[in-house]
Amino acid sequence: MQTVIQRLAIVAFCAIGLGSMASAGPELDALISEASESRTSDPSRFAELLDELNRKRVGMSPDQADFVDYLTAYRQAFSGKFAEAINGYRQVLDRSGDPTLSYRVGYSLVNVYSITRNWTAGLVQLNETMRLQDQVVDYDVLQSGRIGAAIFYNQLEQFELALDLTDRLIDQELSDRNLCFVSQLQIEARLNLGLASPDSRDVADAMARCRSEPVAEGLIRVSVAQSYVDSDRALSARQVLEQNLTKIESTGYKRLIAEAYGLLSQSEFALGNGPQAVRYAEMALEHAEGFPMSEPALQAYWTLKEFHRQQESYQAALDYEVLYARTKEGIQDERAEKQLAIELAQRDVVQKNQQIELLKQQNSVLQLSEQLASETAANDRLLLYFAIVLAAILAGWGHYLYRTQKRLRSLAERDAVTGLNNRRHFTEIATRALHQCKNRKTDACFVMLDLDRFKRVNDTYGHSTGDLVLKSVAEVLDDIACNECLVGRLGGEEFALLMPDCDLDSGATTAEHCRRAIESIDCTQLAGDLTITASFGITSLSLSGARLERLMRDADSALYQAKNQGRNQVARFSPDEPALDTPGALPSAG
Repeated sequence: MQTVIQRLAIVAFCAIGLGSMASAGPELDALISEASESRTSDPSRFAELLDELNRKRVGMSPDQADFVDYLTAYRQAFSGKFAEAINGYRQVLDRSGDPTLSYRVGYSLVNVYSITRNWTAGLVQLNETMRLQDQVVDYDVLQSGRIGAAIFYNQLEQFELALDLTDRLIDQELSDRNLCFVSQLQIEARLNLGLASPDSRDVADAMARCRSEPVAEGLIRVSVAQSYVDSDRALSARQVLEQNLTKIESTGYKRLIAEAYGLLSQSEFALGNGPQAVRYAEMALEHAEGFPMSEPALQAYWTLKEFHRQQESYQAALDYEVLYARTKEGIQDERAEKQLAIELAQRDVVQKNQQIELLKQQNSVLQLSEQLASETAANDRLLLYFAIVLAAILAGWGHYLYRTQKRLRSLAERDAVTGLNNRRHFTEIATRALHQCKNRKTDACFVMLDLDRFKRVNDTYGHSTGDLVLKSVAEVLDDIACNECLVGRLGGEEFALLMPDCDLDSGATTAEHCRRAIESIDCTQLAGDLTITASFGITSLSLSGARLERLMRDADSALYQAKNQGRNQVARFSPDEPALDTPGALPSAG
């Protein structure tokens, strides 16, 4: 099940009290408390109170002013002004000497980093904030901070960690509001891990607990609707969202609204309501404007391309197909970035622990050296022994760092499934290679290939079989390609080859060899009746120029010609070929 990623984690902090604050200005304290309490339960009232507080800043104590600045940054994040929110949170952290407020602001900052996909910064901030836990005496603040950590784990798709943390929180004495947030997080994690059914009593209970918290209730409904869509229950998905759509819209939380419209667009299309599906898709894109590489945008583009395909508006369908593929690639890149951030965080923890241990050993050696200085020459040999041990430890540490850096470089450059260059690295090295060909005034051949009807492989035999097929195709391409040839996986079932110093005819011959080799892949061990074929589009530097974007576009155009002409063939790009804007010109997906 796909996660409803990138939740607005600061929702959890609306339950916490004001913590330590100056006793001066009880009327201001009351206003601040009311504003803090109304953040998600009544967003419009929160906005009114915050405006009033900012007009009364002259009479505030420093602690009150810091807290109002914290609420102002919260409002900026809630409305999608993330750069301003980060700057506001940072200013409060730099000024405030109150560990309780710093703890609260720290977890809010973690949330904004997760929304803006800065996963490494989010993990660093999370670790820094957790170090303040022992200094926080306000139980509600401490509890809400842990809820914020669970939200971040869900966003990072580490659902087991989030579930473990919320299971421990649920056994504590929770306010009604915090109980709502914990329940929402548990439902999201369990649905994504396949440990709960959207029809279960636990889901209904969680919705009931969050009746007075429209954002949290909306997040539960979106998680449930996603589960229904994933299990082809479009009518149930529509019902769970439409009956609460007005309430979701009233929150003003764009990400939640975009997710609701994106799921509704898919549900309406599955139910045969094409025009309504298009309306919902357009509304999803409007609300997802600040985060284009997201599930709502992906769902909306899918609906629009499929609707226009049905209407035989082939050029529009092709345009949305490109946007859909680009968004899907962005989401896949984001998942890789999450994994890389986790790897970096784990490496930092190991490094810090080993540095601490190394310092302890160095300290022990220094203490022993002082003792040995006053002893006999025989003891000097013992000092030499410990020096050798220390040198061995340092050498081992250096070797570990080298291996770690090499592994991280591979993670950043290689596709996790096939081991080929990923899209980002392929783009970098192909651009350099094209520049060299241009300087040498030699030709180069560029090939794009797409596996035919690959979606059926995943739907029929499962994604694990699909991954094995992708690995087999990658091995074929790697074996046939020459030493100078660059091979990469662009995303999904799409691959690319760049052959420097190669003309169009030679490149077409190589592409034909690849096509035949892919068609000959023995899939009997995977599924007895499975046959793999691929369609190829090919162009050259002399035809399309030395810019990689133009080469990819022209090769992709030729690829569509190959698909349209029956698949499992190699098509050459021709500048005189008409655009794919006539009925029948656009092939079906795959």
